[in-house]
Order: sequence, then structure tokens, then C-alpha cells
Amino acid sequence: MSLGKNWTPGSPELKKKRNTGVIIGALFPMLVFPVVVYVFYLDSSKRFAVGFQHYLHKIFQNIHNLSNVTSLSVLGNLVVFFLMLRRSNDWGARGVLVSTLFYVVLVFILKIFEGGI
Repeated sequence: MSLGKNWTPGSPELKKKRNTGVIIGALFPMLVFPVVVYVFYLDSSKRFAVGFQHYLHKIFQNIHNLSNVTSLSVLGNLVVFFLMLRRSNDWGARGVLVSTLFYVVLVFILKIFEGGI
């Protein structure tokens, strides 16, 4: 990986790019979360006649459903990760990967509280 002639591994420019990747990687699943919930609601409303608020209550009441929706929301980070790699922003991609690992730990903890993996 070529950093350029003025960039050292500990330079502020690289830290800024990595931190930007972490912030984007942490916020993007939160933006994708409502989309995933709505897609699941559309699927369940075809089978069952439930209202959207009842469905939201069901998701947030049950840890199993919350962990499933959260893990599917984190899949959106794949798009961001590959876009950063495509634009040769390796440090931003690294930041997205770090934030994705935090979500992995969160889903793992939710699965443990659920009662088993």
C-alpha cells in the first residue's frame, strides 16, 4: 500500500480517513435498520393482518427478532466497504471493518441474552 511521499503511518490525514470510515460504518447500519424492518413488515403483512406499530413492538420486545434485524442491517456495510476499496480508500475501508466488528460483538451479546447461539 503506497501512502505517498508525505504520509507516514501515524499521520493525522490517515487517522482522519480511518475515523471517517468508523463513523460511516457505525451510522450506515442505523440508516438501513428501518428499511430492513419495513421489508420484513411487508412480508409479514401479506401473511398476517398486523399493524406496523404492533410489528415494531413485536421486534423490540423479542431479543431474537432484534438480533436478526440488526445483523441484516450490518450487511449494508458490505456496500460501503467495497465502495471504499474501489476508491482506493484503504484506511476508510479499515474503519468500516472495525465498526462492523463492533456490531458483530453486539449481535453476539444479543444472541447470548436470547438464550443460546
